[in-house]
Amino acid sequence: MKRIKPTIENFLEEFTWDTREIIDNITGQIFQEFPNIKEKVSNSKIQYKDAEQGNFLELKVLNSIVILSHLKNKTTREFKTVSDVDLEKIKLFFQKEK
Repeated sequence: MKRIKPTIENFLEEFTWDTREIIDNITGQIFQEFPNIKEKVSNSKIQYKDAEQGNFLELKVLNSIVILSHLKNKTTREFKTVSDVDLEKIKLFFQKEK
């Protein structure tokens, strides 16, 4: 039996509309900053891979809190409401550690 690869729709289906909006705002910013980034979706998280940095971003949801992790810098940001999504702060979060 062939395993079905999860899609972004599969990942989002269990979340509330508010949580989906947070995820949508964050992922939109990710694709704006990194147009060539690759997205790998599983049932529990989304990982983002860049040709230059490899796997460096991970997005998951825990108890309606959206967690964005920068795997290279070992830092995380939590988003509980749509108003927590500050695009300028997210841009700074994406930057590589100097």
